[in-house]
Amino acid sequence: MLAVFLLFASVLHPQAQTAEPAEQLQLFFYLPDGPSHFLVVEKKHQRLKLFEQKDGLRMLKEFPCATGENAGTKKTSGDARTPEGIYHITEIYEDKRITVFGSRAFHLDYPNAFDTHAGRLGDGIFIHGTNKKLIANSTNGCITLNNTDLDELAPYLTVNSIPIIILDTESELVLGDNLLLQKNSPQFKDALEKLSVNPGKVPIDNIKSLSYIKRGEQIVVSVHYTLFDDKLTQYSERKRAYLAQLPSGNLRTLYAVQQQDTTPKILAVRPTKTDLVEKANADTMVVAENSSPKPTVPAVKPVVPATKPAPVLAKSNDPGSKSTRPSGAKPAAEKGQDKNQDLLVFVEKWRAAWVAKDIDSYINCYSPSFKSGNLNRQEWRAKKQYLNQKYKYITVNIRDVSIEWTPVGANVTFQQIYKSDQIQSSGTKTLQLVNKKNRWMIENEII
Repeated sequence: MLAVFLLFASVLHPQAQTAEPAEQLQLFFYLPDGPSHFLVVEKKHQRLKLFEQKDGLRMLKEFPCATGENAGTKKTSGDARTPEGIYHITEIYEDKRITVFGSRAFHLDYPNAFDTHAGRLGDGIFIHGTNKKLIANSTNGCITLNNTDLDELAPYLTVNSIPIIILDTESELVLGDNLLLQKNSPQFKDALEKLSVNPGKVPIDNIKSLSYIKRGEQIVVSVHYTLFDDKLTQYSERKRAYLAQLPSGNLRTLYAVQQQDTTPKILAVRPTKTDLVEKANADTMVVAENSSPKPTVPAVKPVVPATKPAPVLAKSNDPGSKSTRPSGAKPAAEKGQDKNQDLLVFVEKWRAAWVAKDIDSYINCYSPSFKSGNLNRQEWRAKKQYLNQKYKYITVNIRDVSIEWTPVGANVTFQQIYKSDQIQSSGTKTLQLVNKKNRWMIENEII
């Protein structure tokens, strides 16, 4: 339940007449379940520092590092510059063979929303080791450490969790007073509002972590919380918003991401430090359209209802008996397969209409009695029509489909990855379908 404010004050050279304006970096952490960590990379000093916020703020470790051979922030592919800003790890790669890049690499989410908005290009920025002598300002843009130093740092480099703040500064780190971030404080409530998290739906006690990072005019707000449904299944969700401060002082949301995974209650607790594997892709989020990593399925697959096969007709024991199946009729097992296929065709029709922004075909997939929260079918149409006009593009990918037949229809559950130019979300969705007059329709959506 702590927050910290850091000030990076300019170092005055003896010959300097006036001090350069100080760059302020503000960090706030709500930590009900233990300490939080973040990295600061100082390009001018070629140093990487690991900080821990617990009862107070302290620097745990400091390592020499190498960044891009050219000064300034990254602007385009191949410019040999290291980006500057607030980043997170999207994937962890481990190679058991020893290469020039060491045995492991941590991919950063460059370009993030701020980079994309500013027109900065390129990708493939990693924190990785080296089997050569570490030489300052020698990389193509990555952040490189000695292998032994990276081994020591690696347990803290968690996917989609630890903030990595890269600065091009000659400043010295000056620690300010630690500030308590109470869960009922205005700052706490303001951060939740920026993330569109409704305390009425997400109990404050379910929030596992909350962070607020401000660098100049850039603000990144992140939250991790859990919810339980009536089946005692835990929903673990993460949200992150990228906001820019306008000259007027108002904030503009450039991009937002949301990721949800579903795990049984017994598997709900995850370690706070990474157990490295060949490719650790749990809780991965993508924040920029032209970023190279792609969304991945959580390491623990969601628990969804298994498909119930249709009953098979019993085979007669009387060798002289004749089949009672009408001519041209299919066995029940084949009928079950046909029924499943019909559902999959319907779901694909719904998905394709959504992506194509074909509002008429899309809304025709919904039952007249459909409701989503307080919205009826007509209000749902108006909402989707507004979003179609707001977003430049929409993509929807579906995987891991499971079907459960019900007395009135079927429940189709799948992993959905939604993306537009302004927001991305992923999670488990269930379409509750009804069949009326031999036509499938969506009665309810659950995500």
